Amino acid sequence: MIYDALLIHNKIWTNLLNSINSNRLPHALLFHGNNGTGKEAHALELAALINCESSLDNGACGDCPSCKKIKTFQHGNIKVILPYPRGKISSSDDPSIRGLTEKNVEQLREMMLEKGKNPYARIEVENARTILINSIREVKKDLYMSSIDKGWTVVLIFDAEKLCIPQPTAANALLKVLEEPPEKTIFILVTSEASAMMDTIRSRCQQIYFPPLASSLIEKKMMQYNVSEDKAKVISNIADGDIRLALNLLENIDELFSDLKLMIKACFSPSPTSWQAVINRTSILKRKSVYELSYFFRTSILYIRDLYLATHESNNDHFIFTNLTNHFRKIVIDYPDANWDECINILENTFENIQRNGYLPLMISAMLIELKQQIIGRKVKPFSIHDWIF
Repeated sequence: MIYDALLIHNKIWTNLLNSINSNRLPHALLFHGNNGTGKEAHALELAALINCESSLDNGACGDCPSCKKIKTFQHGNIKVILPYPRGKISSSDDPSIRGLTEKNVEQLREMMLEKGKNPYARIEVENARTILINSIREVKKDLYMSSIDKGWTVVLIFDAEKLCIPQPTAANALLKVLEEPPEKTIFILVTSEASAMMDTIRSRCQQIYFPPLASSLIEKKMMQYNVSEDKAKVISNIADGDIRLALNLLENIDELFSDLKLMIKACFSPSPTSWQAVINRTSILKRKSVYELSYFFRTSILYIRDLYLATHESNNDHFIFTNLTNHFRKIVIDYPDANWDECINILENTFENIQRNGYLPLMISAMLIELKQQIIGRKVKPFSIHDWIF
């Protein structure tokens, strides 16, 4: 294999190996599924295997000249098509490289180098919103004009849904060659938005669905980075099957836990300062991106979920915040009438309203009032955060 860090989808990979061994490899494949499932890396692994000079039973050797060239995107048999900006392109006959600035070219080179090392790295050219018909015409000309002595020509189309966005011009240009490619040529289209693709493209490909990765696999992967078990569990649950997101969260996990402390203090404390702290923090996160804000809410929901379990289960086998067992038990005793299920609904509804451009300070203030009502009710007992071990 060319990647040591790739979490292989064993069933999918076994089926691909069987297709190769029985000489029934389709001429066009569509790898689709959620983000962060390793689709692009599996496509590169397949390209490496069918061009490998010393292939093994389970994949490419990873060490031969062919494998090394594929890892650095320098193999002559491998054609990569990506969304490009239009840049200085004025007609469909212009070379696609005219769409890139010098800055774009340098960024692309760096991203490809990173992709060769990290199977979950993303290649995304700035301001690129579509796959240009220029790119399709270039690869078609290259396929029909060149000959190949050994191995396979592999055309990799990443973010393949952008063949059809905003117009299906590139997709229509691809149809003929996709249906009848030259000998020993395979197309591998990769997308996280298969529903945005034309039926005529999908019907010409054997479709392979990549399911979200199991939380247990992501958790195990996180612990390889010397992360504690409780933090690894939080990351894996927020990531929801997306290993790329999990790796990004890994860099900010301490910040996530700090944000959770702010949230919990605001839920129980009568101090206006605590409420304002949450409003200020969520405002900052929203300005960064809606994704950053979603992690804040997701972490809070996981915490409330554990409180719900502490109320309804006698053991802590299913806790995500395993280091807060005593903390949960104490809160459950102090607030036996709390409606944790409704608290989760409040958090989910608030995030949805903010996404719909609801006024954030008002949304957060209303949320905290509702949460306090569901947790504390008429109790006046002050709350202190018990047994935080972050």
